[in-house]
This record gives sequence, structure tokens and C-alpha cells, in this order.
Amino acid sequence: MFSVKGVMPVTFTGIPNWAMAWTAPKTAAAPDMSVFIVSIPVATMGALAGLWFLHMPLSIYAQIGLVLLVGLAAKNAILIVEFAMAEREKGKGFREAAMDAAQLRFRPILMTAISSIAGFMPLVVAAGAGAASRQAIGTAVVGGMVAATVMSLLFTPVFYVVMQKISGFRKKKPETGLTAEKEAV
Repeated sequence: MFSVKGVMPVTFTGIPNWAMAWTAPKTAAAPDMSVFIVSIPVATMGALAGLWFLHMPLSIYAQIGLVLLVGLAAKNAILIVEFAMAEREKGKGFREAAMDAAQLRFRPILMTAISSIAGFMPLVVAAGAGAASRQAIGTAVVGGMVAATVMSLLFTPVFYVVMQKISGFRKKKPETGLTAEKEAV
């Protein structure tokens, strides 16, 4: 009844790469972009959990809902990471910037999520001709948005700090070689 054959590799490899090319902010560095990629599998797992909970198959309509969900889930992470990057440019530390970003972007993220969920709820409870297709799309998006919102508010700031620290350890320390003035002497 619930088959994910062939869908998971596409979801976890193809769609995040496609979404990154279209939704990543232009100022994002490589470590910051990986934060967006984490939000997409979380949203996908939420959508699959919603479908499983309501005993619905992973139909083509649910897969369309997954594609829609990619943009919605990445938007939450983009809101937090872009603001954290702006705070870092002002001189704040990783943790302080991430905490400020999560606190100041909490309301916009919740407003976006609640309006999206409220907009898709009529699809979840649809009845009549063609109701199965509407229910599949609605269930995938609602389940994914709930998971993406909760997880992005909790884990995006944490993952941002971790990735910033990892990228800081990878950078080579500047060499203390001779300067042009010392070479001239």
C-alpha cells in the first residue's frame, strides 16, 4: 500500500540540488547552503509520515506535493540563515547570530507555515469526485510543513553554528611568510 520504491533516491539527491540552484540566496557560502539541504529531507519525512498515518499511497499527486514542499521548506531555512549571515557581518558570533535569527524570524516563519497549512487543509478533508488526488497533495504538504516548521525552528540555527565551526576548522591559517617590504631589504 505504501511504496517508496524509486522515489527516495530522487527526493534526497535530485530535488535538493535543483532547489538549491533556484532558492539559495546569492550571498550564501558553501557551508551556509548545506543548511538548506537539511531542511528538505526533514520536510519529506514529515510528508511521508502524514501519508503513512492516514494510510494513503505515495501517488503521483503526493509526489507533486513533495515538489511543492521543497520550496516551502527551504524558505524557512533561508529566512533564518540569511538573517544570521547579516548578523555575522555586523560582528556577532556564530551562536549569537543564529539565536537572534531564530528569535527574530520566528514570527514570519510561523505565519508562513500556518497560512500554508490552513490553505491546504481543505484539500486534506476534500470529498467528492477527485477527492483522492486533492487529499494526497494536501496530506503531503500539511505533514511536511508541520515537520519542516518545527524542525527548522529548532535545528536550523544549531546546524548553522555547527557548519560554521566546521568550515572554520577547514580553512587554512594564513601563512606567516615574508612580506614584500622584508624581501626588499
